[in-house]
Amino acid sequence: MSRRKKSVAAALLLTTASATAAWVIKRRQDGRRPHVGLYFEDGSMVSLPEHSPQATTLVELGTEAVGIVRGA
Repeated sequence: MSRRKKSVAAALLLTTASATAAWVIKRRQDGRRPHVGLYFEDGSMVSLPEHSPQATTLVELGTEAVGIVRGA
């Protein structure tokens, strides 16, 4: 394998590893943020972020409920 091909392969490997690491980190951070998932009878779902006006009260109640369960 020529030096140029090795260099291209190394760059491709580095790019792929970096993109994969960024994707994993983002997925982990997204999973830790509180959000509200509303599921409907027809199978559809709406996800509301933590700071949306519609979800604020529900997130607070959910956080309180989890705290109570973990404390028991």
